[in-house]
Amino acid sequence: MSKFSNFMIAYSDMQREKKLQITPSNSKQFGWKIGVNAKAAFEKHLDEQGDVEFEPEVKERFKNMFTKGNEMMAVNVISNPSGSRANKVVLYKIKAKKESATIKDVSFKGQKILHSCPIVTDPQGGKFTWKYGLNSNCITIKDSVNVYVDEAGKGNGTFADEDKGVAVNGTINYQTGEIKIHRMSDHNEQLALRFEKEYNEILNMQTSALTGSGGSGSGGSSSSGSSSSASQSIGDALNKKHGYYDKDNFEISYTAFYDPVKIIWEYDITADDESEEN
Repeated sequence: MSKFSNFMIAYSDMQREKKLQITPSNSKQFGWKIGVNAKAAFEKHLDEQGDVEFEPEVKERFKNMFTKGNEMMAVNVISNPSGSRANKVVLYKIKAKKESATIKDVSFKGQKILHSCPIVTDPQGGKFTWKYGLNSNCITIKDSVNVYVDEAGKGNGTFADEDKGVAVNGTINYQTGEIKIHRMSDHNEQLALRFEKEYNEILNMQTSALTGSGGSGSGGSSSSGSSSSASQSIGDALNKKHGYYDKDNFEISYTAFYDPVKIIWEYDITADDESEEN
């Protein structure tokens, strides 16, 4: 069997023994370090399947799976170390912590940095940056109307819903930890249209309509007219009522990643050679 096939058997055995399940909702809590020799050996897997011919693009996608920044079995590849770690494949797990935040008084748009990628201490020495700050499929956003849940895409999450005349949508960047909320209510839309109409009406009005001055008469009467109009607001003069956009608070619950990280499994591709010799 190929090195990759042996690795997959060992990986499945480990998952069964440790009762470890890696799913879309927790995969960002894990990370691989795949040594350069292990990476090179795994990349040959499809070429070693003599009875099956694969398309070149399929082979390329398979080989890219083991490279830093990509994903092997939905888990991020942290790095491809060399030297004494060249033959090793190591599975890491980072600490996850539930937290909450609030974005207040959102009328149209709100945004906030919840938690960005942490710098962690490597149990094997040194430090590195964990790719994600937030876990995916674990974020809930609640306002006075509805509850919204993130739907993970490639790199980002999205959420959207509409209820009781309020439409909300937004994005979550799992790496930078930034959440953006876009909100539109029927009330605000109608008010914005009204403001636009009334603002343009004011721009088109003659100055005399705002001041109440007639442009004739004695200086004394003119002074009296100015005094009278000064005590009156433009809203009163134009018979316009005050208008305010409605706002809402968004309560956000999420899972963030923090140091420490720990090694939960380590595999050496040379173990295959030793078992074959025995």
